[in-house]
Amino acid sequence: VTDGAMLRAPRGANGFGYDPYFFADDLGMTFGDASRDAKALVSHRGRAFTALLSALRAHEWWRALVRAETRDS
Repeated sequence: VTDGAMLRAPRGANGFGYDPYFFADDLGMTFGDASRDAKALVSHRGRAFTALLSALRAHEWWRALVRAETRDS
């Protein structure tokens, strides 16, 4: 969930769809004003991806894979 508010008028030229209309509380600006990287930090997709990476990294098979790749490099 990304907290914020919908605006009556668009702000910013980045993103697509509702991005210029959504004011993200965490960013203090609309998604239309935000850079792609800033938006990814607070968007529902960005947060879901971060949670997925965290869950993957918690498993031993992930750590073994990383060790094997580091060793082979």
